[in-house]
Amino acid sequence: MQRYLEKAAQSLNAFHKATGVGALCFDAQLNVIAYHPSRKIPDDFACLGIHRIGTFLTEQFGKTPPNEHVAHTFFLESNLVCNIAVLYKDTSPIGAFVTQPVFIRKLSQAETDILVRDISGQHISQALRDALRRTPVVPYDRIMPMGQILSSLALALFCKEDFHQQLCGGSCDPDEGLPPEKAMTVHPQQPEEAAAKQSVYSIYLMLQKHIRLGDTKAILDIMSNLNAGSIPMDQLDREDFVRSLKNSFIKSCAMGCFAAIEANAPYSKTIDLADAYIRQVETLNNINDIYELMKKCVLSFAQAVAINRMIAHSKPVRQAIEYIDFHYSEKITLSVLAQHVGLSETYLSNLIKKETGLTLSDNINKVRIDASKKLLLDTNISSLDVAQRVGFSYQNHFAAVFKKFTGFSPVEFRRTFGRALDDELEEAAPQRLLYQMVEPLLNVLENFSEFFDIARVVNPISHRTWNLASDASGRLVPDEEAACHQFWGRHESCGNCISKAAFVQNRTCMKLDCRNERVYLVMAIPKTLDKQLYVVEVLKDVTDCLRIEAEEKSLEDTLKKLDLPGELARDQATGLLARSYIEQALPAQIRQSKMLNKPLSIILCRVNPPPSQLDATPSDAELKAFAKVTSGLLTPQESWIGRYGGNFFLISLENTCKKSAVELAGQIRDIFGNIGRNGTGLSVQVNCSAQSLCEQTPNAEDLIRRALLELQGCN
Repeated sequence: MQRYLEKAAQSLNAFHKATGVGALCFDAQLNVIAYHPSRKIPDDFACLGIHRIGTFLTEQFGKTPPNEHVAHTFFLESNLVCNIAVLYKDTSPIGAFVTQPVFIRKLSQAETDILVRDISGQHISQALRDALRRTPVVPYDRIMPMGQILSSLALALFCKEDFHQQLCGGSCDPDEGLPPEKAMTVHPQQPEEAAAKQSVYSIYLMLQKHIRLGDTKAILDIMSNLNAGSIPMDQLDREDFVRSLKNSFIKSCAMGCFAAIEANAPYSKTIDLADAYIRQVETLNNINDIYELMKKCVLSFAQAVAINRMIAHSKPVRQAIEYIDFHYSEKITLSVLAQHVGLSETYLSNLIKKETGLTLSDNINKVRIDASKKLLLDTNISSLDVAQRVGFSYQNHFAAVFKKFTGFSPVEFRRTFGRALDDELEEAAPQRLLYQMVEPLLNVLENFSEFFDIARVVNPISHRTWNLASDASGRLVPDEEAACHQFWGRHESCGNCISKAAFVQNRTCMKLDCRNERVYLVMAIPKTLDKQLYVVEVLKDVTDCLRIEAEEKSLEDTLKKLDLPGELARDQATGLLARSYIEQALPAQIRQSKMLNKPLSIILCRVNPPPSQLDATPSDAELKAFAKVTSGLLTPQESWIGRYGGNFFLISLENTCKKSAVELAGQIRDIFGNIGRNGTGLSVQVNCSAQSLCEQTPNAEDLIRRALLELQGCN
């Protein structure tokens, strides 16, 4: 990249003149090798975005180069926006252009104060305040053109031919639920073609058509070509862009919901799905998160139609069920339904029982109980009022039916999962949220009940579970809270606990286990609820159906490999652990420390040139010498050091309190100060920041962000 340094600097200069926005150029080791217009650009970037952008660039540098050049538009906290263009020479990534973060609208003083607290925690950083004050405001409709300019400059640097623009950032994975080749992109088009494809009404008609067909593939094709550039800006309130975007989401969600219902997706479940998505969008403030939720929302409606077609009932039964969904609060008789569908009472009764597995009475009561659960969870009206609203004439009858379908009385259900009518509200809230988290998963699995026997939510830190098991009628009902190992008849947590593995690794894990001479396949799926990571376990008795098609020796050799650690990624220049390893290992260590209730600290080090060479970059030899000396200070059993990017290094210290970490950080500063004065040839300065796991810094991102802000204040 060094040979292109002068040309890169010229490109950044041209970008600033064209847009008025500053930019940086990183090399493949995340060193800042060029910037424009001033030194404040990389300094501000370190405060506002270096952690998340660094992680993103590390992932991009490790991927196979795309066939066409990509301009990424990345959303940070409070919808701070960066444009990114990764630079490739032949098939090798050699760096990236990154614009300085910009706001899409000017923040008020109160909003700025909130953002400062969100980013820096209780420790208010003056460096962060100064960076926010210098951050320009760019109207949203200029963000995409800025990305195109950045891409064009990258193309001019390396003579690529084509590019497209991609939206990313936020807490959602941009490609989640989509095949890799369908990442959300905007390809160059002829003006007429682009105008036709981006017509809001034509998109609406296409989505409506394919939702009704249950055509998920076509939905993916349409959604893959939509991004923030597709918004009709004249229809949005620029003063509160995010609120306006949420309103558009709600309109689109309603469109998709009723298109699915018209295609015979189950009415109550489809309405509940729409309600869940609308509640979720109200919790989001990042533009890309809202777009990703929109994709999932539209796709879910198409999937609901597709699933319903796979298990479709005959037309008379479907008409009867739809009538029940609309009229469950009224008196419904077999005679009324038979007249509605045009069949005899006896024939319709037998048909309903044959196709649904439930009697007409149970079908009616099932819909009424589902409706009553929502009222119990979301309102404070009495059980008598709930009973009457859903079609029961007598409270006692309602309570008996409710107990049959849920395993709880209405009062017990509300106290356990919903809004209590007294001071129990706060105590019930966590369990209610857990139930609401699992319920969408169970709604999906309900159509494939043969795939599992038991589902439960596990908190691996407290070893507690909230079970949801099938009763005699096949309904999923909540059980009482219990110890996670109680199901297996054990007195302590399992040595190979699948939920611990899923929790620490933050990925789905599976195992086989035994209970009462029965073999269970257990799948543990990590899910985040209110910033807390839980695990959803799905268990299936496979005693009589498990088959393994493999030679005994081959299977044995394969199983032995499962517990072997993979090869550790190393930084070529220093030999230390690479950024890709840090991104996986540190969050896992933090979850492990939480589970074991042990302290954990990190030290973030920045290796700087001497004061006389502020614009220089430490050489690979100097960084390697730093790595060798610092590694010798650490205990290998409970600590490691990796190159976080450029001249930043991260030390992880398990079972170490902040006081000890601060002492070690001071020791590192002193050692390198002495080395420089003793004339050993290592003429660098080292700044260090120590941070420990606590309520203000509960995860890896917060730890590193606090450390970066503290280092920035050292300038």
